[in-house]
Amino acid sequence: MSLAAAFLSTWIAQAEPAPVEPVPEPAPAADPLPATRRNSMTLAARLAQRLGTDAKALGPVTGFSLGVSYQRRTLLIAEHLGLGVDVDFFYDHFAQDFQTAQPIEPGIASPPDAQRTLSQTSFSALQTLSFDSEPAVVWLGAGLGVTVASFATLEPALQPGSLTALQPLSRVAAGVDVTVAPRVAVGLRADFTHPFTSPTLTTTRNETYRPFGNLFDVGLGLTYRF
Repeated sequence: MSLAAAFLSTWIAQAEPAPVEPVPEPAPAADPLPATRRNSMTLAARLAQRLGTDAKALGPVTGFSLGVSYQRRTLLIAEHLGLGVDVDFFYDHFAQDFQTAQPIEPGIASPPDAQRTLSQTSFSALQTLSFDSEPAVVWLGAGLGVTVASFATLEPALQPGSLTALQPLSRVAAGVDVTVAPRVAVGLRADFTHPFTSPTLTTTRNETYRPFGNLFDVGLGLTYRF
């Protein structure tokens, strides 16, 4: 009887299903390489330079530029080569102090009491070609846009002292972005901007100036890829 009981217990034990081992959860997907991300947003601060003889005749020549740009890669045409678009908005500002009042005493200059300012507020859309090779992305772009240009001064010699114009423009740009964090890059960008029109400022002395000409900008930006 004991032999039969032992045989029966052994058979029942073999018939019981083996314990189910827990299935390991899949590892979270790795964050894609930043350079392969299709979108990026950049905040930039740059040095601005007015070009041409008219810029020198009616300074200032050097100023600053602040702006934001959005880039999207629309087509991957090779392993590292892609086409895309760049939409940017920049504000270029130039200012210079002047003394307009007569000296209080002969030989003693009065302090500046006026400022000559010139600004360009531009919007453009560029076709871009980029080469992605971590940790850097190199790109070129060209396109069209518009700018609202403004000039103002209180100097008697330049009265009426103000001019505002809406100008169509062309722009070429180049840049390189270097990854410093999983989704963050620091970039260097340079632009050349050419307005298609040349509005003139004619003073009360019948002197004519064209203050809104070509611009060159170069500076650094902070880029977030997503």
